[in-house]
Amino acid sequence: MIITKQVNGIDYEKTIRFSFPVDGENGIGENTLRIEADLPLSVVEEKIDNTNNLIDQSSFFIGSSEIFPIVPYDFAVVPDLYVRLKANTGYPFLQSARYLMELDTTDTYDSPFKKQTTIQQATAVIEWDPQLSTSGLPDSTVFFWRVTPENEPDKWREFSFQYIADEVGWGQDHFFQYKNNRFDLLDYNRAQRVFNFPEASRELFVQVFGNPAVAELDDSYYTLDGQIAPLGEYGIASIRPGFAVVVIDSTELKPWGTYGVGPNGTFINEDRRYGNNNDGTAHRTRVEYFFTFDTSDVQMASMRDMIEQHVDDGHYLLFYT
Repeated sequence: MIITKQVNGIDYEKTIRFSFPVDGENGIGENTLRIEADLPLSVVEEKIDNTNNLIDQSSFFIGSSEIFPIVPYDFAVVPDLYVRLKANTGYPFLQSARYLMELDTTDTYDSPFKKQTTIQQATAVIEWDPQLSTSGLPDSTVFFWRVTPENEPDKWREFSFQYIADEVGWGQDHFFQYKNNRFDLLDYNRAQRVFNFPEASRELFVQVFGNPAVAELDDSYYTLDGQIAPLGEYGIASIRPGFAVVVIDSTELKPWGTYGVGPNGTFINEDRRYGNNNDGTAHRTRVEYFFTFDTSDVQMASMRDMIEQHVDDGHYLLFYT
């Protein structure tokens, strides 16, 4: 943590007070202050710095009445059931206190298997042998365990571990072991015990201008969320008679682009060449967000091959004729 405070001159001696928030998770234990008094570099650039204006050996201790699980470490895989649960107090010199410890096969701690104990002692590390047995439990059972001061039942600290015979390591096997993970583009659905991709939607608007004249070609178009390329396209009725096919990816909800010149001035989408009429520079030089096919046997075969062999199930298809 860095705190900076600007004052108007310190002369020979000056008292300056700071307030530091205490980090209840990471601040417990010994802390060190590094105190530096200096002019901002924006005011003057010094050739010699930090000679008599720095103190970096001022230490202090932040104690806590809480207790933290330590062994087995979180998500551990243990090779046998001779397990002693160990927890450490936030301050090693606390007076004698009572602590609650619980163990279960679910993090709700309400199954018939649940074990619990109360331990009173003054030492920094408390231990408990829950006398585990695999009798009636499935292979690779995950155990959840937690500990708290008896007089502070709202300060439970929890770890979990898994028993796999003759194996050691680390892993998350039970769905509840993922509850504190950070997720990117995934939703943790605890009720159904599944991970879901977040739902997303876009508004698709399609306009068709029947048998357009040359001046009316741009009147056949589609948009996604009201946007044209790269989320839509216009001038689709350029091949007559023929078909135009739009493929919208079901993961990103974006349309496929043809082989053409991209924003950096080079050709892109080499893997999007399906024998379509508007490949490369055949229509516009830039990438287009539809694929055109005339009604010749060769082009119809190309369109059928594109749809059947290259478009995955679940993608959205839009056809113009």
